[in-house]
Amino acid sequence: MKSLTNFIIFLCAQNFSVIAFRFFQLLLAWVTLSETHSGYTLGVIVTISWVANIICLPFSGYFLDRYKKGVVVFLANLISLILILVFYINLVYYAYNIMIVVLITIILSVADSVLLSSPNTIIPFIVEKERLSKFTGFWATLASLQTIIGALVGGGTIALVGNQISILIIAILYLIALLFSFLLMRNKLLLHASMVKGQKFYMQLLKGFSVLVKLTPERSLCCVGMTVNFVMTPLLMILLPVYIKIFLNLPIIYLAIMEICFGLGLLITSPFVGKLLSNNVKRLSLILMGNS
Repeated sequence: MKSLTNFIIFLCAQNFSVIAFRFFQLLLAWVTLSETHSGYTLGVIVTISWVANIICLPFSGYFLDRYKKGVVVFLANLISLILILVFYINLVYYAYNIMIVVLITIILSVADSVLLSSPNTIIPFIVEKERLSKFTGFWATLASLQTIIGALVGGGTIALVGNQISILIIAILYLIALLFSFLLMRNKLLLHASMVKGQKFYMQLLKGFSVLVKLTPERSLCCVGMTVNFVMTPLLMILLPVYIKIFLNLPIIYLAIMEICFGLGLLITSPFVGKLLSNNVKRLSLILMGNS
């Protein structure tokens, strides 16, 4: 029962923040296109944010392993909440200054990279070993739902109440995540769950990459996954918003519907793929079929 309580607290601390960030990405695309009428500007902002996210992912894992995990998650949520309020002030009082938006997006992406990295390093410490697979599988299912929930809540909310109130709702989601991360920070199981000190910084930072170098199949799968993400990210975050807002001049609910359909595809396909793998279908065959 204690494991379940710890797991629920962590899920709320992580899921509310990730959903809020997905909501923010949708709102960022829509507000940027509404204010600038420039797909190029949106492309620059999204590219900068994802470069920041990719660069900071190894550092996120390092800090979560090296320092108190609960404190790192708490600080990530606190910084995210402050930045959303700054984004609101920028939109209302400073006529959407693009340089401020870029800075906010970069730091938010860094905080999001911390929160995305947190499940793999926190869940093993807060649940019993014999129940680890069960809780990890449950978290993976919820991770698939984050795209759907973020698009559904984000698109519907922006369509109903507009941009400014939507930003305040994002702030409320981050506030809820912050409250749960405060409880997580006080969890005794995480107070001393840090990496053994003494290793060199670069060795700790590159430990995950060194494992990939040794495992050829995993390295190949990682490269394929990165390539697919580099295709899908511009499609979902730049091309679709530009097409709907600028070319078709349709309301945001249409963008939300398309994003929800993408998320539903993820949710429906994941169990199906798992079943195929359990029936000895080769991963390479599934990858070739998916890319085709």
